[in-house]
Amino acid sequence: VIVGAGLSGLWCATQLHKHNYDVVLLEARDRVGGRVLTTAEGADLGGSWAWGEDKVKALGAATRAESVPQRSEAQDEIPCGPGATRWRGGYAPLASKLASNLDVRLDRKVATIRREAPDATDEGDDDEVVVTRGFYRIDETIQCRAVVVAAPPCVFVDDVVIEPPLSEERKTKMRATATWCGDWVKVAATFSEPFWRKANASGVVCTKGPLQVW
Repeated sequence: VIVGAGLSGLWCATQLHKHNYDVVLLEARDRVGGRVLTTAEGADLGGSWAWGEDKVKALGAATRAESVPQRSEAQDEIPCGPGATRWRGGYAPLASKLASNLDVRLDRKVATIRREAPDATDEGDDDEVVVTRGFYRIDETIQCRAVVVAAPPCVFVDDVVIEPPLSEERKTKMRATATWCGDWVKVAATFSEPFWRKANASGVVCTKGPLQVW
């Protein structure tokens, strides 16, 4: 069982599936992608850049995504993703393509993970995942050989009951683990033409202060 159908969870499931493992992905939301979300027009409201990462390139190849370079003209003073790769149509289609070949179960919020379930069979090393749907209504219990948590540690640690419990030291480290861009908010604006290019401007605006707009 993999908890979380963001890109990490989907890619993990894809690799396990290639090695003939039976994998179930549980996603609390009603969509896949996690912090990857793209509008119908192709504007990324979540992750949007990749810098020469082999794993990201492998993801693009696996989903036959077309990469497009990040424009960086006139960005000497305020660089915006210089050298980054973007995907035509955004990141969300990559998640959807991966999910289409996997057993993804949406609207499944994991409430409890029991390690080495007491009613396990012969090997005695099975885990259990208790899943809820709706308002804390226990809907099903899944028995599995292993659980992979593909969710931000600081979100997961206080949202899911783990039995037996993790050590306080580990939970403290999980709470302190930052979620990259977890506190960012994106707004997409569409213009009839890129007027800033005529002025040899980058199109990037950055403000200073306690609330930064970039």
